[in-house]
Amino acid sequence: ALVPWSLDYFAHIFQKPADKPCVALIFEGGQATGKSSVHLMVSSVLGNHLSRIMDKSLKQWNGALANSLMLVYDEFNVNMYSDKEYYNFLKDLITSPRVSIKEKYVSGIELDSYHRLVFTTNDAQAIKLPNDDRRFVIIRTTNHWHDNLEHFQELKELLKSDSARAGFKHWLMSRQLTHNVSIAPMTQAKEELLHTQS
Repeated sequence: ALVPWSLDYFAHIFQKPADKPCVALIFEGGQATGKSSVHLMVSSVLGNHLSRIMDKSLKQWNGALANSLMLVYDEFNVNMYSDKEYYNFLKDLITSPRVSIKEKYVSGIELDSYHRLVFTTNDAQAIKLPNDDRRFVIIRTTNHWHDNLEHFQELKELLKSDSARAGFKHWLMSRQLTHNVSIAPMTQAKEELLHTQS
Protein backbone atom coordinates (compact mmCIF):
# COMPACT_ATOMS: atom_id res chain seq x y z
CA ALA A 1 0.00 0.00 0.00
CA LEU A 2 3.03 2.31 0.31
CA VAL A 3 3.37 3.02 -3.43
CA PRO A 4 -0.30 4.09 -3.84
CA TRP A 5 0.00 6.23 -0.69
CA SER A 6 3.10 8.03 -1.99
CA LEU A 7 1.47 8.57 -5.41
CA ASP A 8 -1.56 10.05 -3.62
CA TYR A 9 0.83 12.29 -1.67
CA PHE A 10 2.16 13.86 -4.88
CA ALA A 11 -1.25 13.98 -6.59
CA HIS A 12 -2.59 15.74 -3.48
CA ILE A 13 -0.25 18.69 -4.18
CA PHE A 14 -2.10 19.36 -7.44
CA GLN A 15 -5.62 18.49 -6.34
CA LYS A 16 -5.61 20.13 -2.89
CA PRO A 17 -2.69 22.59 -2.83
CA ALA A 18 -4.06 24.55 0.14
CA ASP A 19 -4.61 21.40 2.25
CA LYS A 20 -1.22 20.96 3.91
CA PRO A 21 -0.69 17.29 4.90
CA CYS A 22 1.87 18.00 7.67
CA VAL A 23 3.85 14.93 6.61
CA ALA A 24 7.27 14.81 4.90
CA LEU A 25 8.83 12.10 2.73
CA ILE A 26 12.36 10.74 2.95
CA PHE A 27 13.58 8.59 0.05
CA GLU A 28 16.46 6.45 1.30
CA GLY A 29 18.62 4.22 -0.88
CA GLY A 30 21.93 3.69 -2.63
CA GLN A 31 23.39 5.87 -5.34
CA ALA A 32 21.82 5.62 -8.81
CA THR A 33 18.67 3.85 -7.60
CA GLY A 34 16.20 6.57 -8.62
CA LYS A 35 15.63 8.35 -5.29
CA SER A 36 15.36 11.73 -6.99
CA SER A 37 13.33 10.61 -10.00
CA VAL A 38 9.89 11.07 -8.45
CA HIS A 39 10.43 14.56 -7.12
CA LEU A 40 12.20 15.60 -10.34
CA MET A 41 9.14 14.49 -12.33
CA VAL A 42 6.78 16.36 -10.00
CA SER A 43 9.04 19.42 -9.98
CA SER A 44 9.09 19.47 -13.78
CA VAL A 45 5.31 19.91 -13.72
CA LEU A 46 5.17 22.35 -10.80
CA GLY A 47 7.94 24.53 -12.23
CA ASN A 48 10.89 26.23 -10.55
CA HIS A 49 8.72 28.71 -8.68
CA LEU A 50 6.47 26.22 -6.88
CA SER A 51 9.17 23.57 -6.36
CA ARG A 52 12.34 24.77 -4.64
CA ILE A 53 15.65 23.19 -3.68
CA MET A 54 16.53 23.68 -0.01
CA ASP A 55 19.47 23.09 2.32
CA LYS A 56 20.35 23.89 5.93
CA SER A 57 20.83 27.59 5.15
CA LEU A 58 17.04 27.79 4.79
CA LYS A 59 16.82 28.03 8.57
CA GLN A 60 18.46 31.46 8.41
CA TRP A 61 17.38 33.02 5.10
CA ASN A 62 14.23 31.43 3.75
CA GLY A 63 12.83 33.64 1.00
CA ALA A 64 12.50 30.48 -1.12
CA LEU A 65 9.54 29.52 1.07
CA ALA A 66 7.37 32.35 -0.22
CA ASN A 67 4.64 30.90 -2.47
CA SER A 68 6.37 27.52 -2.96
CA LEU A 69 4.47 24.25 -2.55
CA MET A 70 7.19 21.59 -2.55
CA LEU A 71 10.65 21.82 -1.00
CA VAL A 72 13.30 19.31 -2.04
CA TYR A 73 16.43 18.54 -0.03
CA ASP A 74 18.97 16.15 -1.58
CA GLU A 75 21.60 14.33 0.51
CA PHE A 76 19.60 15.12 3.63
CA ASN A 77 20.65 14.38 7.18
CA VAL A 78 19.02 15.14 10.50
CA ASN A 79 19.88 14.09 14.04
CA MET A 80 17.37 15.32 16.57
CA TYR A 81 19.73 14.40 19.39
CA SER A 82 22.80 16.38 18.26
CA ASP A 83 20.97 19.13 16.33
CA LYS A 84 17.65 19.55 18.07
CA GLU A 85 17.28 23.17 16.91
CA TYR A 86 17.38 22.13 13.25
CA TYR A 87 15.04 19.19 13.86
CA ASN A 88 12.54 21.54 15.54
CA PHE A 89 12.85 23.96 12.61
CA LEU A 90 11.95 21.16 10.17
CA LYS A 91 9.17 19.92 12.42
CA ASP A 92 7.58 23.38 12.46
CA LEU A 93 8.02 23.79 8.71
CA ILE A 94 6.30 20.46 8.09
CA THR A 95 3.34 21.08 10.42
CA SER A 96 2.87 24.81 11.04
CA PRO A 97 0.10 26.61 9.11
CA ARG A 98 2.20 29.80 9.06
CA VAL A 99 5.84 30.52 8.27
CA SER A 100 8.05 33.56 8.98
CA ILE A 101 9.92 34.72 5.89
CA LYS A 102 13.34 36.22 6.58
CA GLU A 103 15.59 37.69 3.90
CA LYS A 104 18.72 39.82 4.12
CA TYR A 105 18.06 43.57 4.42
CA VAL A 106 14.27 43.05 4.25
CA SER A 107 11.74 43.23 7.07
CA GLY A 108 10.37 39.80 7.99
CA ILE A 109 6.81 38.84 7.07
CA GLU A 110 4.53 35.95 8.02
CA LEU A 111 2.69 33.93 5.38
CA ASP A 112 0.41 30.90 5.17
CA SER A 113 2.42 27.71 4.70
CA TYR A 114 1.30 25.01 2.28
CA HIS A 115 4.70 23.33 2.06
CA ARG A 116 5.38 19.67 1.40
CA LEU A 117 8.94 18.52 2.09
CA VAL A 118 10.72 15.75 0.18
CA PHE A 119 14.18 14.54 1.21
CA THR A 120 16.63 12.06 -0.25
CA THR A 121 19.61 10.36 1.38
CA ASN A 122 21.89 7.46 0.48
CA ASP A 123 23.04 7.03 4.08
CA ALA A 124 20.79 5.02 6.41
CA GLN A 125 22.70 6.48 9.37
CA ALA A 126 21.90 10.07 8.33
CA ILE A 127 18.53 10.07 10.08
CA LYS A 128 17.88 10.01 13.82
CA LEU A 129 14.28 10.55 14.89
CA PRO A 130 12.42 10.23 18.19
CA ASN A 131 10.37 7.06 18.58
CA ASP A 132 7.10 9.00 18.61
CA ASP A 133 7.81 10.97 15.42
CA ARG A 134 4.75 11.06 13.16
CA ARG A 135 5.96 13.59 10.62
CA PHE A 136 8.44 11.66 8.50
CA VAL A 137 7.67 8.77 6.17
CA ILE A 138 10.84 6.89 5.18
CA ILE A 139 10.65 5.09 1.84
CA ARG A 140 13.53 2.84 0.84
CA THR A 141 14.18 2.68 -2.89
CA THR A 142 14.93 -0.73 -4.38
CA ASN A 143 17.97 -1.64 -6.47
CA HIS A 144 15.75 -2.59 -9.41
CA TRP A 145 16.93 0.40 -11.51
CA HIS A 146 20.42 0.60 -10.01
CA ASP A 147 22.88 2.13 -12.47
CA ASN A 148 20.40 1.72 -15.34
CA LEU A 149 21.65 4.82 -17.13
CA GLU A 150 19.47 4.20 -20.17
CA HIS A 151 16.31 4.20 -18.05
CA PHE A 152 17.19 7.42 -16.24
CA GLN A 153 18.23 9.10 -19.48
CA GLU A 154 14.84 8.24 -20.97
CA LEU A 155 13.17 9.84 -17.94
CA LYS A 156 15.24 13.00 -18.40
CA GLU A 157 14.24 13.19 -22.02
CA LEU A 158 10.58 12.76 -21.10
CA LEU A 159 10.83 15.66 -18.64
CA LYS A 160 11.88 17.91 -21.53
CA SER A 161 8.71 17.09 -23.44
CA ASP A 162 5.80 19.51 -23.02
CA SER A 163 3.29 16.82 -23.97
CA ALA A 164 4.77 14.30 -21.52
CA ARG A 165 4.66 16.84 -18.69
CA ALA A 166 1.10 17.77 -19.61
CA GLY A 167 0.09 14.10 -19.60
CA PHE A 168 1.72 13.54 -16.22
CA LYS A 169 -0.02 16.60 -14.79
CA HIS A 170 -3.37 15.37 -16.13
CA TRP A 171 -2.72 11.96 -14.50
CA LEU A 172 -1.92 13.62 -11.15
CA MET A 173 -4.97 15.90 -11.37
CA SER A 174 -7.36 13.09 -12.27
CA ARG A 175 -5.99 10.39 -9.93
CA GLN A 176 -8.59 9.28 -7.38
CA LEU A 177 -7.13 9.88 -3.92
CA THR A 178 -7.82 6.85 -1.76
CA HIS A 179 -5.45 7.55 1.14
CA ASN A 180 -5.39 10.21 3.84
CA VAL A 181 -1.92 11.65 3.21
CA SER A 182 -1.98 13.52 6.52
CA ILE A 183 -1.60 10.15 8.27
CA ALA A 184 1.98 8.92 7.92
CA PRO A 185 2.19 5.14 7.42
CA MET A 186 4.84 3.29 9.40
CA THR A 187 7.21 1.84 6.82
CA GLN A 188 9.68 -1.00 7.20
CA ALA A 189 12.57 1.45 6.77
CA LYS A 190 11.28 3.62 9.62
CA GLU A 191 10.57 0.61 11.84
CA GLU A 192 14.15 -0.58 11.32
CA LEU A 193 15.52 2.87 12.08
CA LEU A 194 13.57 3.24 15.31
CA HIS A 195 14.43 -0.35 16.31
CA THR A 196 18.18 0.20 15.84
CA GLN A 197 18.00 3.47 17.76
CA SER A 198 16.26 1.74 20.64
